[in-house]
Amino acid sequence: MNPVHTLYSFLIEKIGLDKALNATQDCTDFLKVSDFSLRSVVLCSQIDVGFWVRNGMSVLHQSSYYKNNAELSSYSRDIHLNQLSFLRDDDDLPRVIYNMLDRWELLDWFSGAADYDHTVYDDKVAAITQQFIAFVYQVLTERQFFKKYSSAKEKRMDNIKNALIYNLCIKPLSYSRLLRSVPDYLTEDSSELESALEEVSDFVEPKGLADSGVLKLKDHLYSKIDPLKLLNMENEFETTAKIIKTHLAKDKISATKIVLHPQILPPSQLDEKAAELGKFTRCDVFAKLIYKLLQVCIDKQEGTFLYELLHLIHGIFKDDELCNGKDSLPQAYLSKPICNLLLSIANSKADVFSEYVMRKADFLLEHMILKRPAEVFDSLITSFGRQYVDDYKTRKMNQGVNIEEDEKARKKRLIKKRQEKLMAKFNTQQSKFMKENEYQFSSQAGCLLYTSDAADDGESV
Repeated sequence: MNPVHTLYSFLIEKIGLDKALNATQDCTDFLKVSDFSLRSVVLCSQIDVGFWVRNGMSVLHQSSYYKNNAELSSYSRDIHLNQLSFLRDDDDLPRVIYNMLDRWELLDWFSGAADYDHTVYDDKVAAITQQFIAFVYQVLTERQFFKKYSSAKEKRMDNIKNALIYNLCIKPLSYSRLLRSVPDYLTEDSSELESALEEVSDFVEPKGLADSGVLKLKDHLYSKIDPLKLLNMENEFETTAKIIKTHLAKDKISATKIVLHPQILPPSQLDEKAAELGKFTRCDVFAKLIYKLLQVCIDKQEGTFLYELLHLIHGIFKDDELCNGKDSLPQAYLSKPICNLLLSIANSKADVFSEYVMRKADFLLEHMILKRPAEVFDSLITSFGRQYVDDYKTRKMNQGVNIEEDEKARKKRLIKKRQEKLMAKFNTQQSKFMKENEYQFSSQAGCLLYTSDAADDGESV
């Protein structure tokens, strides 16, 4: 934890990215600045996985203080400086990526000089890889430092609401417990806090004399939560993901079918210079890294970090769409046969990977096929054979997914499906309304019948 770097990050955020980059033009190698922050992040992660266990409990307390103290924001500020290194040195991204791998002690494995099981981490290599993937994901998606606000109050309210949402997502909390979880600088104005609470939570009344009532997160906000974000660091990724899916699903069966989407701010909400933050994830070197990590998971049936890795790939694809359009897919991820590995994971046995992991891999493969069907199917057929791929297509058709339809046909089908769903909902509401007001409808019918009879009698007279 370096106070100078934390201060530097705050200053850059205050003056804006464009001015900050211009002010650092005299610095010929910004990597020398961000490298100190990178080392802090790596050391902290190594402590968390027990790599420095002989140093006693004191290092664990230091790591927790560095990572989870929201008042200091030291960890998030180091993430910010590493983001700046990718933006500053965007003309030499492979160098920044290689430096990152070197600091994480993963370069020997990546370059082929060491086997995955024989790095300096030994049996802790899977745990440190999990930490590494979370770090990369945060570099890609944590964009609050570059977000444009119309006023200081709007920024403050946004931070308050985000803090409340992520503290309430695991379980409802009492007001006093929630207040302790939110940084003091966000709770100084009680009116802003009350306004934010009203917007994101519902109060559940006490059920007994010893109970004081709790605040519960509104259901529709669970879809806005990203379990791999900085604000969720104190909770496990899979635990949070399972809770989110439970709230979004209507039953236990549909919970396994839900795919959580990365929460990434679009370029329109960011400083113009920050729009290309995710550019490093689309280069050949990084695609090779993703491929090698997926291959490790398949070869060693290693599921420790696979869910997070697939969520990172999902984030890369989404960032590419936000920057280059809905039909875009990074070419580097087509050049490397990543689609083959996704199919292997999606079709793996249930005792190897979890249902959530297999569903995520299947979703990403569908995503690639819809964008580049010819290239992806050519790669799959070359690797698995035509019969295996035809069986996959048949299975998807039985699930109601036609992966061979073009984008225009798919949009047309989705519009029709949405219309049918709306009509079914309207008919249900209409039937319910008529049932609840059956007496009024029967009275009106009787009145109309009486009027008709009276008119007939008048005519006969």
